[in-house]
Amino acid sequence: MTTTITPDAGSRLDWSFEVNPSEYISFAKRDFREGSKRGLINSLGNSKIAIDCQIDRIFRALGYDPKKYPKNLNEFSEFFGDEDSMKLPEKLKVIVGFGIAPCGLVSEIRTLRNKIEHDFIVPDSVDVRRAFETAELFVAATERKLIDYWEFELKCLDTKYGFYLHRMYDKPEFECWVREPNPVDELKKVSIPRDTLLHHCILRMTLSMEQELEFGRSLQFLSKILEKSFDIETAKIEFSYG
Repeated sequence: MTTTITPDAGSRLDWSFEVNPSEYISFAKRDFREGSKRGLINSLGNSKIAIDCQIDRIFRALGYDPKKYPKNLNEFSEFFGDEDSMKLPEKLKVIVGFGIAPCGLVSEIRTLRNKIEHDFIVPDSVDVRRAFETAELFVAATERKLIDYWEFELKCLDTKYGFYLHRMYDKPEFECWVREPNPVDELKKVSIPRDTLLHHCILRMTLSMEQELEFGRSLQFLSKILEKSFDIETAKIEFSYG
């Protein structure tokens, strides 16, 4: 079975707060240069805020409220997770599930956050430097994923259909055009609410464009939702650019 993906256009997912993660990282670096007890503690705190700010910013950019997001995102994340990612806090688990940040980097963030929140000691300068460098790496890595958002046409699972998926920025959902060639070449418009597993799956597809393995795993989840057979081991995935 061949699955053909035709990317249509790239666009950016974004969200801005009054103070953004990069600014908190700058604060952390300035505090670190002080070299005092207060400077080290403040630097570590600003690194934590930078990470927390970026996590919430990612949720907002994806269209979810970080304080009240759909609970089925947990089921979605578990499908794409592994033993290590299942140990992460819920929001970090979701970010790993979408493939926005690697589990190893996120685990490092979790360790640093725990150190900040529970040890109540003056941090070592090495740990403080590692904290803002990890925060900086996390922000840079996830920023790239937010740029690589693609609209696309998909032909798979049932060869009669092509799907054109387009996210409407002024609406809390995707709009999907289903192309049915028989008996006529007709486009049918379908709305996909943001709190559905299908929505999460489509969103993951847009973020994993040109990553054959990850796109294949998204298709595997899609086939589960649609109750259609899909063997990721034997499936052939092709990216077509017209």
